[in-house]
Amino acid sequence: MEITFADGKLQNLCEQQKLAKTNLGANCAKKLRTQLAILGAASCVTELVRGHPHPLKGDRAGRICSKPGRW
Repeated sequence: MEITFADGKLQNLCEQQKLAKTNLGANCAKKLRTQLAILGAASCVTELVRGHPHPLKGDRAGRICSKPGRW
């Protein structure tokens, strides 16, 4: 799956381990790396969630939810 970022600051935080460790702490930076690896390994969003993923409508259009009422 292709990972895109809202802005360059977030992308730098996610892609630069030293920056993440400085700003988030070692534990959180490690969790961030793990989650990014999981996202990168998935071929589609349905591999990431449990339940029955479905596209949202209205102001949440373009997002996926796996449980009704979650958003």
